[in-house]
Amino acid sequence: MMHKFSEAMGETSALWDDSPGLNYATDRPGWEGVSGLIVKYASLLYPEFEEPKFVPPQEEVHGLPATQEAAKEGGPFRAIAIPRMWIPGRFEAIHAVDWVEGGTMPIGSVGHLNAAIDQVCALWGKDRASFRDMPTDQPDADAPLDEAALHGLAVYSRLAEDARERRLPLILDF
Repeated sequence: MMHKFSEAMGETSALWDDSPGLNYATDRPGWEGVSGLIVKYASLLYPEFEEPKFVPPQEEVHGLPATQEAAKEGGPFRAIAIPRMWIPGRFEAIHAVDWVEGGTMPIGSVGHLNAAIDQVCALWGKDRASFRDMPTDQPDADAPLDEAALHGLAVYSRLAEDARERRLPLILDF
């Protein structure tokens, strides 16, 4: 798989090592964490729109005024809200590729994802380093938005940092 990505990105060498037996990181942001992070990020970018107190159902997240506005803008917000896989690199474009399970998978870069996480932390006044040892038990389905968003941010932060340090892809899978 890695060689196809490298070729598609115009790279002459491998973007990452896909040798068997390599260490990898895993965690579970859960739907509430993912949705909470997307909604909170959009609300931080567009505070003029009312922020929900709780995480809306997943199918409503991208229909909220703040998330619609943030998605129009492009930039780092899209690096969290759209891709379901991030590969080593720092490109800003999001690519749709044919996926092994059929259909397409939106792919972004680990570098752009880390920039988005840094922006969320700066806007929200959170210290990214504090997420390293934070427990990441999934929030309840009826958790307040900030609790779910903080959980999602902690999981994304740790996994994106590991992906950057190890030069490995990151896949969001439920």
